[in-house]
Amino acid sequence: MIHEILPVGPLQCNCSILGDEASHEAMVIDPGADVSQILAIVARHGLQVKQIVVTHAHLDHIGGAMELKRATGAGHCRRAYRRDPADAGAHRRLAVSLLRAGEEADRR
Repeated sequence: MIHEILPVGPLQCNCSILGDEASHEAMVIDPGADVSQILAIVARHGLQVKQIVVTHAHLDHIGGAMELKRATGAGHCRRAYRRDPADAGAHRRLAVSLLRAGEEADRR
């Protein structure tokens, strides 16, 4: 799994880029700003953004979501809430749970 964390925007909130090395599919979590930098990381890894996830609706977490959606053609934006926003591992656990949920949906 590819996992890059990029501090974005004036508040330097963490944006996570997670990608599968085999399928080259990716999800971006909390693209608050600096979409050009996010796209540079996506391109460097040869990824295609399939999903954009925002953990909550603060501007520093959603500010770049629609620009990223337009730039990548990602199918949709998802909203998810994590239990403890101060938890440093929350992005990774959120991504793993969403990926597992997607795998379950694909099996149906």
